[in-house]
Amino acid sequence: MISIRLLNKLFGYFVLLLALLGLLIFYVINNPGSIKNISYIKKTKVADSSIDFIEKKALFLNPYKLDVAIPLIKNEIEGVKIENRPDSEITKDRFLLKFKQAANAKKVFENEKLYICPSSKGFFDFSDEKTALSMSIKSVNSNEIETQIVADLKEIGLEKNICESFVLEPLELSCVSKAIESDLQKLYSAKWWGIDKFYKIYKKENKLERLEIEGSLMYLNIDDILIYKDGLWQKTKDDENTQKYPIAKIRNKNKENLQIDVWNVDSDKYLFTIPIQAKQYMSRSDQFITSARKRTKTYVRCQIDKQTLIVKEKDIILKKEARWKVLKKNIAIEDIKNEELFYFDKVENKNDKSYLIGYLFSPMRTNYKKIEIPISSVSNHKRLKKRIIK
Repeated sequence: MISIRLLNKLFGYFVLLLALLGLLIFYVINNPGSIKNISYIKKTKVADSSIDFIEKKALFLNPYKLDVAIPLIKNEIEGVKIENRPDSEITKDRFLLKFKQAANAKKVFENEKLYICPSSKGFFDFSDEKTALSMSIKSVNSNEIETQIVADLKEIGLEKNICESFVLEPLELSCVSKAIESDLQKLYSAKWWGIDKFYKIYKKENKLERLEIEGSLMYLNIDDILIYKDGLWQKTKDDENTQKYPIAKIRNKNKENLQIDVWNVDSDKYLFTIPIQAKQYMSRSDQFITSARKRTKTYVRCQIDKQTLIVKEKDIILKKEARWKVLKKNIAIEDIKNEELFYFDKVENKNDKSYLIGYLFSPMRTNYKKIEIPISSVSNHKRLKKRIIK
């Protein structure tokens, strides 16, 4: 038979259980959001497409923690820092970003907030509307771009956002696919002839690069600025306003290529790599001058290509219309293109003999050969002539 003490004890437990159950019901009635959020995470499909995409790519560690697979985005995005035009008033750093499978790239400023969404084809792209995935970038140095991606999970009941930072490997601008506009195409199709070999002999301090654009030859230094104006690429003038025109800057060179930075009027940047033209072959230097004799103290009489010319030291002799002519002093050497040229450097005395020393250049002056021929004196020529008469 159950004692009264035991019955009282059981009744006390029953009353305590009823009290706890009442408190639980009261808590549930006054806090419906908690249950709704838990149910929302576990069962309900989120309406926002970017969050829905996160769920598909996510790993649920427990009902209250979501780990977004950000490496999927890290492996898909590419970026490059855009160098502002030399004449630009913009001081902020700009970048060109692109998802590998997306069609278009996006130009952004440093620290500008961008939104990311999945496309209908299942890859990532940038969104013009606000989404739960956002990113921003900044320049660490000239070679590194720091990227920060934030997953805003407050909409699905999580108070703490997921954030991860990483560094993008920079791309060369030539890797970014862009159509070349017609005015830029003229520069893209230019020919680089390298340094004029004539100046190596004639003016040793002159080491200008020669760039031929649509038949026009320009002599340029590294860092020189070109402007596309009036249908032509040309060197800029002092204090010239260039902001409304396409411009180019000679960037660098090596033995094989000349690199040019190019900007269109919208400040889109291109990198043109122009190969150097092959050296022109020379084959007839041995028979170029067949005889030379001293005419006066200053002048020498030469037989060049079966043509007689009277020349002096430092004369420039040009072949034009199948005949050799001494170049007039008022004609600039820069204006001479695709024509053979001979430079009479000096008369040199060796072993009691005088020699004519000169240089024969190929038509584009990419190559040259040294010419050295003995000069007969006037007295020797007269003695030879008397012998012939006798």
